[in-house]
Amino acid sequence: MHKFSSLFFCSLALLMLAACKPEMEFVEGSFRIGKADDASLSGGNLSITFPFSAGNASIDLEANRKWTASFVNDRASEWCFISAQSGKRGTATITVTVKENTDYDQRSASILFTCEDVERTIVVTQKQKDALLLTSSRQDVGRDGGIIKVTLQTNIPFTYSVSEQAASWITPESPTKGLTEASISFKVAANEDVEKREGAITISSALGKETVKVYQEGGLPSIIVSGNPTEVSSAGGTITVEIRSNVDVSIDIPESCDWIRELATKAMSTNTFVFEALENETYNPREATITFRSTQFDIEESLTVKQDQKDVILCEGGDKLSFDFQARTFTIKTRFNVEYTVQSSASWLKPVKTKALQEREESFTLDRNNSTEARTAELTFTSEGHPDATLIIQVTQSGKDPVLGVTVPGVYGLDGKNYVKGADGWNQTACRTDADGNVQFRLLNASRLSAVTLTGLNANSEAGSECVVLVTILNKATVYDSAEFPATLLDVKDGVYWLKASPETFFIVKL
Repeated sequence: MHKFSSLFFCSLALLMLAACKPEMEFVEGSFRIGKADDASLSGGNLSITFPFSAGNASIDLEANRKWTASFVNDRASEWCFISAQSGKRGTATITVTVKENTDYDQRSASILFTCEDVERTIVVTQKQKDALLLTSSRQDVGRDGGIIKVTLQTNIPFTYSVSEQAASWITPESPTKGLTEASISFKVAANEDVEKREGAITISSALGKETVKVYQEGGLPSIIVSGNPTEVSSAGGTITVEIRSNVDVSIDIPESCDWIRELATKAMSTNTFVFEALENETYNPREATITFRSTQFDIEESLTVKQDQKDVILCEGGDKLSFDFQARTFTIKTRFNVEYTVQSSASWLKPVKTKALQEREESFTLDRNNSTEARTAELTFTSEGHPDATLIIQVTQSGKDPVLGVTVPGVYGLDGKNYVKGADGWNQTACRTDADGNVQFRLLNASRLSAVTLTGLNANSEAGSECVVLVTILNKATVYDSAEFPATLLDVKDGVYWLKASPETFFIVKL
């Protein structure tokens, strides 16, 4: 019995709590259309469309509190009326009545229903006399396009047309005219341009014209490159690249690639680019990347161009050999990048089938070791069918210097002290490079009127090069200390130079 009482009072408390919340809604399905043309309930609010003639329509309103109703604009009360301006808790029938609209302009009214902090609205629209009744004067379409429907009601014949600038992307699907009620379908093509576009569909009748505006989103910016990758023979030649793009495109060929150039005068259209690949006179294949870029939308697409090596068989010692009359065996040392066979033009000169050692060169690439730990791998040379002919070479690569993990510009480990940007008042840096690439880097401490100046670095230096760094400490324009440090340029990346003089002393310069 005690448990039953607890459950009863808990349920009662929940019901009382729910009853405390004000609620008010138009009852879905209770609309009596009367002489209205159309009505729709969306988001709790009601929209009613009347023809020009007088009429009325009703709907039920449910509320758990007292409610009031008023026109948002008092002028509407001259032609639009509601059956009740207030009510009590429960269900009430609200009737909206409109007078005949003798004007040729559409008119509307908004009626606001309030139940404490809950608000609901009835929007009343009355068309002008003998008007074409469009359900909507606006159509919004996504970038992919699709089918749109223009629905209207009229008691007079009509025709329709698409605005000239939109005729290429808005096309009728089901042509109709002269109907008293119509749903006209139009196909909207996908918008491949990044800019949004606008068109209009005009409904014409003896009374005038009604316009449906069509707004379509712009497409996503894109660059599509055909023929990727592209292969070119060692003799070189012309490369024609077709791209599909809805944005302005610029071309970037790396400065290190001196064998590809654009033939702008031979471009056939804005979507066709023509390049020339020069003859590859080296004995190795090569490749380069051409980048098609839109700086406005920060997108890019790349084309990889691969060119074959110049095929060659080389003989050390020249291509003319002279011997005395004696019979002999001789050896020609060759270097080659293609497999070959040997034939003789005379019966007295014959190749020797031998299993003697052959000389050739094998090339390998070594990736950058981004770890601070050293690493070891093995290269194994084997010959099919000859298991004893095996060679194993061990390759060891050192780890990345820990100094490269430090990125803040400054002088580190100078007599046990660090002069680093952003610490201890060293908040400003200045860098100057002369015409020969010589760099002067300065770290400033305005509060102490002090500066640390570093010279000896050349901006054109490559990783692994050596230099002598001169560090000068100034205090109020007076040289406080100065020292030279033989240093190694560990790496260069994005304008940052890492120089190391010792495990404790290193320098980071940012141009």
